[in-house]
Amino acid sequence: MESNKIVHIGRMTDGELFAKITIKDGNLSIRGVVGPMKNGDSRGGCEQVIMEFKEYDKRGYYSLADITPAIHWTPEAIKFFFDVWDEWHLNDLQAACEHQRELGWTYEEHHDKKTFQGEPCPICGYKIGSAWLKKEVPGDVVSYLNNLPDTDITPTWI
Repeated sequence: MESNKIVHIGRMTDGELFAKITIKDGNLSIRGVVGPMKNGDSRGGCEQVIMEFKEYDKRGYYSLADITPAIHWTPEAIKFFFDVWDEWHLNDLQAACEHQRELGWTYEEHHDKKTFQGEPCPICGYKIGSAWLKKEVPGDVVSYLNNLPDTDITPTWI
């Protein structure tokens, strides 16, 4: 199943916030843009804009409270959408196996700094970072994303 959807999340000081959700062959990609301009630039961030929010990155510039929700959105709905984005974006590019993810392992913390070899999983032996693994997006997440309200404003690009 393949789907593409653009959602208008709300307004920020730098302009309107949009996200494009693409699901193809079970792989999820979500990209965003704040204040897209006709010349292809943007007034704010683009691509992984959630990393510009303090709630998702300690260096974040924005707070979720900086978003005035668009029609059909609430602050709680935006937070939930961002949580889904943070959890499932690029689900087919996971450095850790399911056990390592459950243990909270990251490649940055579990590899040899000289050889870049990942530590083996204590359960299955997979060496973190040795391949890209896929974490299947649950059906309820796919359904949730497909049922989000379509954009009420057409962005100049996303």
